[in-house]
Amino acid sequence: NVRWMPPQAARALVRHVVQAPASMSRLFAAFAGPAPPPVPEPPIDVLKYHLRNMPLAGAVVYLSVILALHRLLRWREQPLGIPRSVLVMYNLVQVAINAYVAYAIAHAVGGWVFGLGVRDTPAVRHGVYLHYLCKYLDMLDTVIIVLRKKREQLSFLHLYHHSSIVVVWGWVVHTWPADASAVYCYGAWINACVHVVMYFYYGLTAVGYRPPPAFKRGVTVFQ
Repeated sequence: NVRWMPPQAARALVRHVVQAPASMSRLFAAFAGPAPPPVPEPPIDVLKYHLRNMPLAGAVVYLSVILALHRLLRWREQPLGIPRSVLVMYNLVQVAINAYVAYAIAHAVGGWVFGLGVRDTPAVRHGVYLHYLCKYLDMLDTVIIVLRKKREQLSFLHLYHHSSIVVVWGWVVHTWPADASAVYCYGAWINACVHVVMYFYYGLTAVGYRPPPAFKRGVTVFQ
C-alpha cells in the first residue's frame, strides 16, 4: 500500500513505473537490433512533390505578359511616357516595403540575421513570406522597362532573374526546407536590404538627381 510507504520509497516507485515503458523499449531494441533505415521515396515522387510546390505558373504568366507587351509596342516608335510622379511613388513604395521586410525578419531572429542556431518560428516565416510576395511586385520593373522602350535593360539576365526568383522563394515558403532552422531567412533579409538601397537610388534618378559615379558603383557592388 503506497499510502503507508515512506515518501522517498513512494517517489522511487512512481519513478520506476513512469520509466518502465522506456526501459522495455531499450530492452526490445537490444534483442531486435537497430531499426531499419527509412525507405527512400521514388525519385519521381520527390520530383512531383517539388514541382507541385513551385509557382511555375507565376513565372510563365510573367514571361508571357512581357512578351505580349513587347510585341504590342514593337511597331510604336516612341516610348510611352510614364509620369515622373508615378516612378517616384513606385520607388518610394519599394523602399518602404523592403525596409519593413528587412526589419520584420531581423526582429524575428533577434538581430542574428544569419539564422544560424536560431529556431524557425511563425514570425520568421511571416517575414520571408512577405519577401516572397515582393517578388511579384518587382515584376513591375520589367513592365516599366518595356513601356519606356529601354531595350538595353531588357536582357536575358533580367528576365531570368525575375522569372526564376519567384519560383525559388515560392518553393521555400511552400516547403520550409531548413529542418526547423531559421537559416533560410538570411537570403530574404539581405535581398530586402539590397532592394532598399537599389530603389532609393532609382528614386533619386526619378526626381532628376544624378548621384555621383562613386555612389552608383557602390550600389552595383552592393547588389
